[in-house]
Amino acid sequence: MTRPDTYRAAASAFLLFGVVCGLISLLLIAAALSARMPWAPVLLPLGAYLFVCVWLSRFKLIFSPDHFTYSRLFSGDRIVAYEAIASVRPAAWTGPFESPLTVAVRTTSGEEVRINAKVFPREAITRLLALGNHAV
Repeated sequence: MTRPDTYRAAASAFLLFGVVCGLISLLLIAAALSARMPWAPVLLPLGAYLFVCVWLSRFKLIFSPDHFTYSRLFSGDRIVAYEAIASVRPAAWTGPFESPLTVAVRTTSGEEVRINAKVFPREAITRLLALGNHAV
């Protein structure tokens, strides 16, 4: 039996949020030192980064021999059999809480699985989009 290929959020996603939260932390530390403001606000970017790390760590895309599985923090696993895929393409529209780089996988039953492509490595998204070439 072939071992499934598993992709998780790319290191660059963690790095990007780390840089943003780090810069905000540095600004708040500078403000705390120079203006004698309380140190509690310095902890906010750290808390935000910890939340982002948990959020990103829950993204998973698994390619098995006959299906793929998509997981994220606030939803269960979505399993789609390759034979049930009608189309795979970049989403024509995105909602206010979706990444602008969303991939829409439509099944033959009309169900749509929307995948946040921005957090995954390019190889995973290329492989996901390639499933559309073999759609029924």
